[in-house]
Amino acid sequence: MTLWEIIEHSIPYFHLTNSEVAKEVCDGMRLPKPSKMELSDEFHNLLQSCWNDHQTRPSFKDLSIVFEGWLAPTEVSLPPLTSRDGRELYYDQIKSAYFN
Repeated sequence: MTLWEIIEHSIPYFHLTNSEVAKEVCDGMRLPKPSKMELSDEFHNLLQSCWNDHQTRPSFKDLSIVFEGWLAPTEVSLPPLTSRDGRELYYDQIKSAYFN
């Protein structure tokens, strides 16, 4: 649900009360595939699997492993940035200045 809200920038089931949502979800109602961005079937299937009962849905650990695999760093060659005084700044310099 949280991922859907982030992707859609919207509150699902806003037209229903909490008790109506609970009943509908228990009866099988599910959120549609998000439409505000192109999602792979693999990602959508993962979202759908989170609706499974607690014994068969992925745990947070399972989800973090999947996301880490999808977000694994790749080697990217980025052009240098130029500072206000004309010096070239490289991403590793910026990263070490702010994140170490």
